This record gives sequence, structure tokens and C-alpha cells, in this order.
Amino acid sequence: MQHHVLDLSLLTSDILQLPATARAEAIMGLIQSTAHRHELRGLMSHEAPMSALEELAAVLLLASGGGVLFLVVGVVLFAILAGSWALLATVCALLVGLATHPIPLSTTGIPSVLRSRVLLLLFRYFSYRIVWSGERDVRKRAETSGASLAYAIPHGVFPFGNLLAVPAIHLLNIKFVGTAADVVAKLPVMRWLTCLGVVSASKERRCRRHAAFVPRRLSGPVLSAFLTLRATSSKSRFPPTDVMAQASILKYLRQGAHVGLVPDGIAGIFYTREDKEVVPIKFRMGAAKLALENGVTLQPAYIFGNTLPFRIWYDREGRLMSLSRKCRIMLAPIWGRWGLPVPLRIPITFVLGDELLVQKAEGVVDDVAVGQLHSELLDSLQHTFSSFSDAYGWSDRRLEFV
Repeated sequence: MQHHVLDLSLLTSDILQLPATARAEAIMGLIQSTAHRHELRGLMSHEAPMSALEELAAVLLLASGGGVLFLVVGVVLFAILAGSWALLATVCALLVGLATHPIPLSTTGIPSVLRSRVLLLLFRYFSYRIVWSGERDVRKRAETSGASLAYAIPHGVFPFGNLLAVPAIHLLNIKFVGTAADVVAKLPVMRWLTCLGVVSASKERRCRRHAAFVPRRLSGPVLSAFLTLRATSSKSRFPPTDVMAQASILKYLRQGAHVGLVPDGIAGIFYTREDKEVVPIKFRMGAAKLALENGVTLQPAYIFGNTLPFRIWYDREGRLMSLSRKCRIMLAPIWGRWGLPVPLRIPITFVLGDELLVQKAEGVVDDVAVGQLHSELLDSLQHTFSSFSDAYGWSDRRLEFV
């Protein structure tokens, strides 16, 4: 079987400035193929060349994201402790402005952003690559499968691999929508990620066309209480997507788009380990249930290196994880280069596994069918990890689902 590597760090400004069709063809020309898996190590594990000036620019760019948020929190605490109400009011006004000012929205990414050097810097900084097996033309593969759910793990402290996949796939003229928690669209600075084609699959997507997905008796505060219980209860068999998130996802699937999911979400942040990959999706069966109910293809993917750019401290009792999940945002100290909230320069490789073609279930989907499909999904992810871990340089690292 042929294995293919698309190295996005090889992109140039000239390629990005081409018309969409010509650009996609030029990017396809960057694909390197081999029939021998052992030859992949030379294609997917090395660090992309980058000048000192480019690396500095990338560091400053990344620091402006995570670093600014930490700086703002620090200024707010200083204003409170120092008793300066004027400073506190100024900072709060600035935060409100940054969190509410209008920004361009597009599920296919803002064209000017897709042509910018920002993408080139990020692709090179993380030596970003996409790997798959079988059909060389990944566009035909996407067209053949139809609308699908891209089930990509792990989240890591910050899902750089998932985020960069969105513009990378858009550049190939594949209709793809990346989903994120609604808090991403509300955070200062971070909300500009929506310019890459990331949308919020959350409760803010309430509109009449999705009302059929929600039982009428679960309206208003009753619905909110129900969703909170489903999201936080450890006994729920389908916790990863609430009713409103499913409605939003289904909207894009019915438009023929491929929708990207990060199933471990915030919980995945607190399972980050230096010695092994631990992903909390063993009992998260929402995607399998959604696929069976709608006959949607599942596309498993493993992102090598996604857990390494940041280090994180968290308590083993799970208090920080519980608090973060309730607030829907990570609340834990992290660090990267020089002990700052700047990610380490780690090669990140997005590996597509074998697709799972799912037939739409007749009638009500039972737990047995959901559990069986979910087991197949986990087996596919484990197989993908085992097949490509040596090529990435992780022959001694293992994957565990919890």
C-alpha cells in the first residue's frame, strides 16, 4: 500500500497567491509517496528548516495569543490588589472591547488569512504534515466518502494540530469545518481563530431550523439544566456533544461538509503525560451515536506531537479539571519555551486512519450498536497510532484510552 506525506512546511508565498484551483494543484505537487512504511521516518519526523528571523516572528505571533491572555489576567489581579479602580475599569473596558468587536466570519476561512505569511510561519514552526495511505489524491478520497466526521485526537494542552488542519484542508479546496467550544469565539485575541474557518458548535447556535432536534418539554431553564447534567455526569454514556452542538454539526454535514471534532476536549488537557499518550474517550460515545443516527462516515485521525508543545501542572485529584470543565476553559498553569506560555517547537503530524463507513440505523439506535461502533473507532485509532508511531520516532511510547 502506498503511504503519502503532504509537508505543509514546504509551502511558499507564491503558491498561496495562486487562484484556488491552481493553488490546490500546486499543493498536491508537494506530496511525497512511498510503499515502504520504514521510509516514512525520513519524511514525517524531521524538523522543517526555518531561519532565525522566521522563528522569532513565529514566537512573537504565538506569544501574542497565549501570552496576552496571561498578561491581562496578571494586570487585572494587580489592579484589584493595588486598589486602583481606574486601572481595573480600563482593563475591563478593554477586555469587553476585545471580546465583542466584530470580526469577519467564514466556514471556509478568510481568503486574506489563507494567503498570509502567518500560515507559512505556523506550518514551518510546527513542521506540520498530513499523512494518509491508499488513494494519493486526498481530494478524491474526501469526495468519495461524502460528508464525514473527522474524529481527531488528542487535544493536548492546546490543539495546534487540529487547528492547523482546518486551513490546510481548505487550501486543497475540500469543504471542511473545524469546531471548537463556544468560549473560543468569546476570548480576546483567541477569537480571531475563527478567521481560519473554525466555528462554535455550541448552544449559541440556537435557531428555529434546529428546533426539531430539541424536545419541546426541554425548553428554557429545564433545557439548560439537562445539558449541564449531560455534560458533567460521569454516568452519561454520550457526554461529548449536547443537543445544540449536535444540531450545529448536523447543519454542516447536511451541506456536504466534513466536520472536525476534538472529542476529548477540555478533559484531554488534564490527561497530558510526558511518558505516554492518554486520551479520555473510552466512554465518550456521542460521535458514534451521531454517525449511526445519520449514516455519516467516521474519519479517525491521530495527531502525533499534539501533546508536547506545552507542559502543564494539575492536581491528581481532578479539582482543576472539574473547575475547568464547568467554566468551559482551561484553568491551570502551563509553560513552554523559556518557561513562558510560548509553545515548544515540536513537529506535529496529522495522520488519517482508515475510514469507517456507517449505515444509517433503522429506528431508535440502541446502546449495543453504539458501543460496537465506538469500539471499532477506538481500534482504528489504536491501529493508526501503532502503525505510524515508529516513523514519528515514538517506538517506545504507547497510547491508552481511559
